[in-house]
Amino acid sequence: MDANEVPLPPPFTLHFSTDLIAYVHRATSLAGFPTCTMILDDENTTIPIAPQLIDVVDVLHDGRHSTVYVGRCQDSTEVALKFTTREDVLEEAGSYDYLVELQGKVVPKFCGVLYGNDSRGNDILCLMMERFGNRLDQPFHKLPTVEKAKILNKLVKIHDCGLHHLDFAERNVLFDGNDYRIADLRYVSDCDGSCSWTYDFEEHVGQDDSESMDPSMRCSEIRSEAMTMLFWHDAKLRLADLFWVSKSEDLPPQHVIDRLDVRTGIALHTVYYTEDRRLLILRFFRLIQQKLKNGEPLERLEREQMRIMYDIQKEWHKER
Repeated sequence: MDANEVPLPPPFTLHFSTDLIAYVHRATSLAGFPTCTMILDDENTTIPIAPQLIDVVDVLHDGRHSTVYVGRCQDSTEVALKFTTREDVLEEAGSYDYLVELQGKVVPKFCGVLYGNDSRGNDILCLMMERFGNRLDQPFHKLPTVEKAKILNKLVKIHDCGLHHLDFAERNVLFDGNDYRIADLRYVSDCDGSCSWTYDFEEHVGQDDSESMDPSMRCSEIRSEAMTMLFWHDAKLRLADLFWVSKSEDLPPQHVIDRLDVRTGIALHTVYYTEDRRLLILRFFRLIQQKLKNGEPLERLEREQMRIMYDIQKEWHKER
């Protein structure tokens, strides 16, 4: 070795399990597969891992752009090994480096980039991160609002650091049964200036602030994500699967609304605009709530709902 040459760090050895030898996936192109050596660049790592044998035992995700494997270290610690293009690995590693203060709290802990080669000597790179939980298994809008709040507050922290996640979706949120991490940081952009959002979602669970002009809510990206997740809809009712209104004492609860199949339109030559339907449906449910408060049983109102709506529409036509 030349006296001025910097020695390479000792390599890691990845050994792929028998189940992962039976078919072709991204890692099969590694030289020496199923037992391969890779060098770790661990700059800015938050999990120092010594070079060792890592048993690759499973696939967490296999998609068009990346494959994520489960690696098991010698002390049984599990890591996630994400293989994708060189460009994407380096882009995402840069995002983790930039968010080093959020690692282990908002985003997964980052171990570094593993460098290897295929049989032709071409570079193959992968990200090594902590193994944290699993992908979210249900749509955002179906989560309890308190859980939506936890996720949104973590997204705000990423914004506070100056990054906007361009692929914020259920598949990129990890859940371990108690806490969340936001992952897949290859598609991010710089925020325009510092994020002005200071509204704490966990402190406003169940409140309807969707139309608020409060200065603590002046980030359009965060507001848009919260609206998409239906964060503020705990304080709303969905009427006839057509529109949302704020909860009030003159409207029945959602479970009652869902039992009534309200329909509008009794005149063949009348155009019922959206606002017309909204007015008629609101009148219908306000009358239903009044009848319930007067002691009429819901079962009877279910049987009579078509007549009730017919009478409401007749009255509306007289008013026009």
